[in-house]
Amino acid sequence: MVAEKRESLAGSGTAGFASTKKPRILFLDLLRGLAMVVMIEVHMVNSLLNPAYRGSSWFPVLDFVNGLVAPTFLFVSGAVFAFVSERKRPSFLNFGPEFWKQVTRIVFILFLGYTLRLPYFSWRNLSRARPERLAQLWRVDVLQCIAVGLTLLFLLCLLLRSGRNYRRALAVLGFMTLLISPWAWSVNGPYLLPLPLAGYLNPQRGSLFPLFPWMAFMFFGGLFGALLGEARREEREEEFFKRLLFLSGGLILVGGLFMRPFLNPQPLFAPSRPNYFFFLLRLGLVLLLAASCWLFERKRGLNSRSLLMAASAESLTVYYFHIQLMNRKLLMGRSLVSRMKHTTPPLTLALLTLLLIGIMLLWAFLWNRYKERDPRKALLTARGVMVLAALVFFFG
Repeated sequence: MVAEKRESLAGSGTAGFASTKKPRILFLDLLRGLAMVVMIEVHMVNSLLNPAYRGSSWFPVLDFVNGLVAPTFLFVSGAVFAFVSERKRPSFLNFGPEFWKQVTRIVFILFLGYTLRLPYFSWRNLSRARPERLAQLWRVDVLQCIAVGLTLLFLLCLLLRSGRNYRRALAVLGFMTLLISPWAWSVNGPYLLPLPLAGYLNPQRGSLFPLFPWMAFMFFGGLFGALLGEARREEREEEFFKRLLFLSGGLILVGGLFMRPFLNPQPLFAPSRPNYFFFLLRLGLVLLLAASCWLFERKRGLNSRSLLMAASAESLTVYYFHIQLMNRKLLMGRSLVSRMKHTTPPLTLALLTLLLIGIMLLWAFLWNRYKERDPRKALLTARGVMVLAALVFFFG
């Protein structure tokens, strides 16, 4: 059995730009790496595909598979944090180096999330922007959701010293988040909360990843990671995954059956959106994917230095920079999205997507190797890039 090997993205912040090599959980790295590749395809399809092809027979299948990317990222984020926090807990509780690293990571992820929502990468233009353009800044995306989720998992880790109580709290919070989500979606968030906070409650203001129900994926991921850690310590990991397969099968069966409108009992006792059973179906599929990656690692082994695995270690920067490549004005004063938005046929889109995936995998692989060879220079490089970006933002 391959032991725990390197620590994960979603628990990384500035570490996503420069860090020394740390232990990771390889099968979760594989799962995140695969999700990262599909994530690039998702963004390309959503931004560039000609809408005429959305009526094709293959599109609903693609759309369903694409819908598993965000649940997978959120689940893995929670799982890795809960798994590694057990050994970091003493440093957390004593406000040691790991405590401040974790705080920095969370703040950094949140910061990156908001920079991606900037309507203009210019302080001068931003200060003159109309209110409707500024409202775009407060739409909650996946990085903000991950940052808030990590904050809550971190606080639970500090408050609950007992592993059993920690696991119970994660289970309760996961179920409660899911259960109250339909009512959270029914509330007039902007009426109750300031605009910067309203987007965290529901999608009424255009948020793609409000905390309800997306945070439940992180809580259940945290529960998975905590239970996995316990199973490894007690040397019953194989039994754990056998039970996990039964659980995932049950969730897929129940979710797939009762999400259908004519069988769904949810409207009898709660608002119909978001759909409880669609959530359960996706959670079951994510658990099945996690178990499959674990089985692959067990049977075939995983090379942490492979292209996909090294790029997975840099998934935060891959996420950030592929969006920049798609949306910033790089091609004769225009972005890729502005030039080809919703006009691209499938074959051209497939070729462009493969090209972008290849560029991002190669770049992430080379950056990962550079960090390993000279962590200090890599850190200085990352800081230099951030200082340059700040200068462009404020004075460019």
